Amino acid sequence: MSVNTASDKNKFTPMVEKPDNLLLVNAATGIDKDSFFDEVADGVIRVFAFDYEAVAEFTTLVTQRNSLIAFIIPYLWPAAPCFIYFLLNLVPLNVKDRVYAQHVCLTRDGIKYVVDHHLKDCRCECQRQGRVSKTIPYDKITDCDVDEPAGSSGPVCCLVPNVLHVVNIDTASSGGGSHELQLVGLRDPHAFKRAVWAMKRGEVDIARTGTLGKVTGKELDQSYGKKGDYGSISAGKGYQGSAGYASSSSKDISSSETVPLLKKQNELLTNIRDALEENNKLLRKAHNM
Repeated sequence: MSVNTASDKNKFTPMVEKPDNLLLVNAATGIDKDSFFDEVADGVIRVFAFDYEAVAEFTTLVTQRNSLIAFIIPYLWPAAPCFIYFLLNLVPLNVKDRVYAQHVCLTRDGIKYVVDHHLKDCRCECQRQGRVSKTIPYDKITDCDVDEPAGSSGPVCCLVPNVLHVVNIDTASSGGGSHELQLVGLRDPHAFKRAVWAMKRGEVDIARTGTLGKVTGKELDQSYGKKGDYGSISAGKGYQGSAGYASSSSKDISSSETVPLLKKQNELLTNIRDALEENNKLLRKAHNM
């Protein structure tokens, strides 16, 4: 099994076949492994794999059949040989490169989705798509749900049955029918959904292994208690990332900080009450004049 080095990641190579180091699946635990991510540097909690072959096959069929609509335009008939070559040869390669370039994992900061370098269009180096990465913090997520496959896609004359699950992730800023992120064709979309909500609740071990286990309320309160440590809930350890994960225990709130704030709040409320009383006196005086 080959291993990516820093110099290898800078090389641009066309992806006509599935790379050997793209995906490893641990059959014993059922937990996906992807050598694309650096588990230490990226703070990876759990990796989720796409069903790359199924996604590539479905997307290729839909793209090809949707493109056939162009043949109803007579002005394009002289270009039919070039168009057919593009559909039968370049479209499958472009779709496969795009599909195999995507990776997703749960990190200590949020959901990390990456689309790596890949060729597109006429597959020239000048048309290479650069790497795109997106991270959605857990505290920004308002919804994470799974759409089951149903119906068909494509033109009416040659429909393609929908066979892929779609995971929709929404935040407060997403709206108007659009989603913050859509993941099409995950191998285990429901496990991904459960892991996201577990991370949002601060249950790292549950998100990592997918099993509930025996976790006491005290242990959950202690999770994410130590900054930079994202090891085990059962040991009362966790991490505190940019999302500000912290213990829900009252011990995290120092009384020496809250008492002065409460006193100041009471003083402000007293001043407001006095000002309102003075204002009422002036209004009554003005009314009697």
